[in-house]
Amino acid sequence: MRLIARISFFFVVLSACPLSSAFCQENSENELLKILVHGDFNCQDDDWHEQALAKDKSDGYFLITTKDNPSNVYDTQFRAEFTRNLKLYSKVVLSMVVKADVETFFCVEHHALPGMCVKFDTSNGLFIGTDWDTVYYNLVVTDESVQALVFDMSCSDNSNNIYIKNVECTCSEPLMLTSDSISSGSAVKDLDFVDMGSGIRWATHNVGAFRPEGNGLYVGWGDNTTHHSYNWPNYCYNLRGGISMSKYNDADKRSVLEKADDFAYICYKGDWCTPTEQEWLELFSNSEIRYGVLNGIPGIRLRSKINGNSIFLPSSGFKDTELKIGDYEYGFYWTSTLDEKDCTNAKCVEFTNGSYGIGSVARYSGMLIRPIIR
Repeated sequence: MRLIARISFFFVVLSACPLSSAFCQENSENELLKILVHGDFNCQDDDWHEQALAKDKSDGYFLITTKDNPSNVYDTQFRAEFTRNLKLYSKVVLSMVVKADVETFFCVEHHALPGMCVKFDTSNGLFIGTDWDTVYYNLVVTDESVQALVFDMSCSDNSNNIYIKNVECTCSEPLMLTSDSISSGSAVKDLDFVDMGSGIRWATHNVGAFRPEGNGLYVGWGDNTTHHSYNWPNYCYNLRGGISMSKYNDADKRSVLEKADDFAYICYKGDWCTPTEQEWLELFSNSEIRYGVLNGIPGIRLRSKINGNSIFLPSSGFKDTELKIGDYEYGFYWTSTLDEKDCTNAKCVEFTNGSYGIGSVARYSGMLIRPIIR
């Protein structure tokens, strides 16, 4: 996808829960939701597919033979059935070990029963190579009536064979949070903060928000204005359509936002500022992280391993042109750190249910800021 492709991330898994046929749960006494995964093969040439399946299943994998099936129908389906309806904003992951005769783009689509009740967490395609590799297809439940999911798989390359084995489906349900489970904090310059134990005080809500789960304001990196459309022409330091920057560039050697360009300082003055890349990583390293829902808004709760204080970061996506991307699925937050390998990009934090990472993204992108006091 064009919009997402501009962002590259280093991801860290938040949970050690392995892929299995059961859900990760906060409490062991909670009912484990068991998932059944089974194939339903619906090629037009049933005799051909049954023969291929009978031949190859004994070797431990399914063979999807697209070069002998030019009708371009879905080659196979897998269905996941749950013992009860999933909670809102649960994350479902289909994993499988896949390879192809020739490197190809492998399409996965899904639909929920009884209706369309899920949103994509990734694009609807997976690039696979010629060696066995585990691939993941992720989605987020946006309706509380999902009890079964069907995954359709196909390949548009009719000259290729695709092999699949070890198909599994897992789900993680969000922790239902209350306001009492988030530290209230103390006030400095009309903004509450929480001491997370490392000497850095983190605001309880985003710049421009009035509660922990509020979005706040989306701004470009180093920009002091919100925009209707987030693009290079509207970005304050743009030169020649994003080819070069008038400030924070290779010539001036600035690598961290100065106070005059820091939107957190512009809004709140005093000692408020945008965290650096390293300060974000320190926060994650020193926190127990749980995906949860606060007052109907999904996000992550970070609880300090040092003093037990906590903050909540909403999953409110980011803005590119007029589009809001990843809302209720991803959290995107600016750091104050420039990407020194590409001065048209800056570093940001991204998280979802299960992972977090540091990314590099075009500076015009509209992202949120969680301010700090050092």
